[in-house]
This record gives sequence, C-alpha cells and structure tokens, in this order.
Amino acid sequence: MFICNRSGEFKSRGKGERKLRSQGSRKCGQFCPVRIRLSVDEKSFHQIDFCSSHIGHENAPEHLNLPQADREKLKKKLQEGVSRRRILGDIRNRMDSENLRPIDLVGDKHLSNICQRFSIDNVNRSHTNDLVSVASWVATKKSELPSIILHFKNQHEEDQEHQLRFEDFFLAIMTPIQEKMLQKFGKKCITVDSTHGVNNYDILLTTIMVLDEEG
Repeated sequence: MFICNRSGEFKSRGKGERKLRSQGSRKCGQFCPVRIRLSVDEKSFHQIDFCSSHIGHENAPEHLNLPQADREKLKKKLQEGVSRRRILGDIRNRMDSENLRPIDLVGDKHLSNICQRFSIDNVNRSHTNDLVSVASWVATKKSELPSIILHFKNQHEEDQEHQLRFEDFFLAIMTPIQEKMLQKFGKKCITVDSTHGVNNYDILLTTIMVLDEEG
C-alpha cells in the first residue's frame, strides 16, 4: 500500500533539541486521501484502490523523496571522486526554476549523508593527510596503462627540471581521448583557463581547451 507522505500531523520523536528544517515539516497537518492499495483474494484476483487527488497541500518538490535512480547517480559520482561542490554546481546549472525536481534541491547535507551511509570518504581517501592521499592516488593511476598522469610534483619536493618551487604543488592529467582531441584540434587554437577557490589550499585549477568542428 502506498499513501501520500505528506498526510497526517508532525510528531517529534526526539527531545526537542533539534530545530525543524527550514522548509518545515513534511506533514501537511491533515489527511490527504492519495493512495494506491492492492488486494489479492484466494483466487488470485487483483483489485486496486487508487486515488490521485491531493488535498491539504501543494506539490512541493522540497518535500518529495529523492528518486532511487538519482540517488544512485549521486552515489556513483561521489565514489568516482567528484567533489561535492562540482556535483552541486552541475545540479544548479541544469536546474529549471519553472519545473523543480527533488534533485534540484539537493544540498551538501544530502551528499554528506550518502557518503556516510556508504562509507564513500573511506573509499576515496587513502589517508587523512590530503597530500599523502593524493600521492597514493597518483601512484595508483601511474600503474594503470595507459596512464592519465603527465606529471606530478607534491609539495615540499624538489623539481628543478620543470622550474617548480619547493612549496609548489603540480598535477597534470590527460586522458587518451583528451590527447586525441588535442592532436586533432590543437593546431588551430588552444585556450587556457585557470580557476581559483575550488579547494581549501588556494591551488589553481587550470584547463587547456581546444575548439572542435562545432566551435
């Protein structure tokens, strides 16, 4: 049996120490008749009782459950090491303000809950020290063929060949597909863009881009 998740009144299970969420309680404070009830008799006859008319509340996306398919997509991205900021940024960029969906309202707390539930932080971070963790990840990627690591220099290491300072951090990555794109389209035009503020270490994220047939 399925019933509307907004039907009924809010009943706190705690001691009142936690504040109510900013969007308020999911419960609308009255009975909503929406339901799907399936009954099967001894002769395997199926009967469905269905009501689709919501009463007492609007169709507010902030009170809808996140679909399992969307939850799995977020879980996969987090497991692949995509940052929470990048995930949230992609969601906001694709958001249609006229037609909001539950995933459009996902926040950092939702992603944190997914990480905690599936121990994703433990999977993606091999060490609590970020420098050690990155070095471990680079070593793993270098052992894979073809390797996507072009060059790596951790902080507090010497690299006079590339004229990098002792305190510099440098990591260059390029996949085989990106290499082919660079060889094919890089003869005409190459653009370079650097972004700061994407991490807590004030490290620049620099992207090299080319123009394809579509411009």
